[in-house]
Amino acid sequence: MKTSLMTIIMILLFTVSAPAQDAGAPPTAPAAGKSSGVQGFVYDSKGVRDPFLRLVDEHGTIYNYDQDMGKSDMVLEGILVGGNQNIAIINSDIVVTGDMVGTYIVEGITTDTVILRKGQDEIHLKLNREE
Repeated sequence: MKTSLMTIIMILLFTVSAPAQDAGAPPTAPAAGKSSGVQGFVYDSKGVRDPFLRLVDEHGTIYNYDQDMGKSDMVLEGILVGGNQNIAIINSDIVVTGDMVGTYIVEGITTDTVILRKGQDEIHLKLNREE
């Protein structure tokens, strides 16, 4: 009885202390853009943001690593008017004048429109009012 109990305890200790690794899982990959030493290996982030990239600079400007978006990719979900500045909700992000949406800068926010600019390109997003 004691021998079988000791055997079970020893098996449990070895299985708990051994590092778990999925047999089908690839080895841990280096950060994007880093060489792993394995030829032909390319890191796939699977659409997740690299946790080591900065989100804001020292002045508080938000970095945007998103790909270029067109008007069809942007959804104006709401506008809040009043106070010191107007606020818009585009693609579930809260923005104010001067913020970036993709590669566009928010130029202005009115009661029913958000004006976005990238160089000479200007986009007017109209708020769809449901009745």
